[in-house]
Amino acid sequence: APLINLATIYNKYGNLEIAQSLLIESEKWALSNKEKLGEKFTFILCAIYNGLGSMFNNIDDSESATYYFYKALEVLPENNNRKFPIYNNMAIAFMDMNQLDSARYYYYKVIESNKSSLKNKSHSYIGICDLFTEKEEYKNAVKYAEEGLGLIDDTQLEENKSILHGFLGLSYLKQEQFAKAILHSKEAIEGIEKAGVIKQLIQAKEVLIGARLGKEKSLIFDYFEDYLMLKDSFHLSEVSKKVQDLQVKYETEKKEQLLVLSNKEKEVVTARAKTNLFLFLFALLLSVIATIIFLRERKQKREQIRLKQEQARLKNEAIEAQKREEELKENI
Repeated sequence: APLINLATIYNKYGNLEIAQSLLIESEKWALSNKEKLGEKFTFILCAIYNGLGSMFNNIDDSESATYYFYKALEVLPENNNRKFPIYNNMAIAFMDMNQLDSARYYYYKVIESNKSSLKNKSHSYIGICDLFTEKEEYKNAVKYAEEGLGLIDDTQLEENKSILHGFLGLSYLKQEQFAKAILHSKEAIEGIEKAGVIKQLIQAKEVLIGARLGKEKSLIFDYFEDYLMLKDSFHLSEVSKKVQDLQVKYETEKKEQLLVLSNKEKEVVTARAKTNLFLFLFALLLSVIATIIFLRERKQKREQIRLKQEQARLKNEAIEAQKREEELKENI
């Protein structure tokens, strides 16, 4: 247990080689003292494998992480409550590998179980919301975020509730339900600021800004349509009055000339309305294009990070293969 705790500390502060060596040493000690440990042997070995999996998750080696998480699950008895946090860890590893169906499978195992704790379930609801927003299935994200919020009533899980509010804000923003997006983003910011989680706080504030801008654009468009209708109505009434005046004159002398003038005035009104509408739609189009460019750049950055992670993994495999070849040569 002291070795495992020490490895956890080293892992936390980035000394991964020392943490790994301590956990491997702990595994050797546990296996050599299996009979002496008795019932504790299973749980100690599970803690070691889970620790190794978490360590590899922290360095984005998701394949090694899932290998040790599987080993941790294998040593535990069926329906043991210690499996649920490992299920969440497995799901995170599969998310990092973009294997979203596998990640969803493990999140559901926690959510649908009556034996998993409220804390484990809250982590799974956060994970499944992250998964659905990644897949752009925003209605499903809303469904599970609301379900998770309805379940969590523990004041110790306020941070998790705030994160779920953040996912609701993002999902409603993507569905252009700006009022709901603003409401949930404010809830998220209030809770996340207390917890001091910078990444989620920045995201929640970005969603709030986007929702407010979206709402203002929607209102501007509505006001502009009302303005055009009123403007057309006003000009038509003016034209109607002029026509009535012209009817009097029509009886005397200038029937054809006055009718031509009335038609020209109508054409001017219509042309102005079309020009104003074109200018507004052009500005709106520029805003949409800027948003698409921003989202595409962010997606490209994510893809670059994933490629770097894949290159690092391949490099590590090559180094391991070279080490094994050298060891084989030395043995020969």
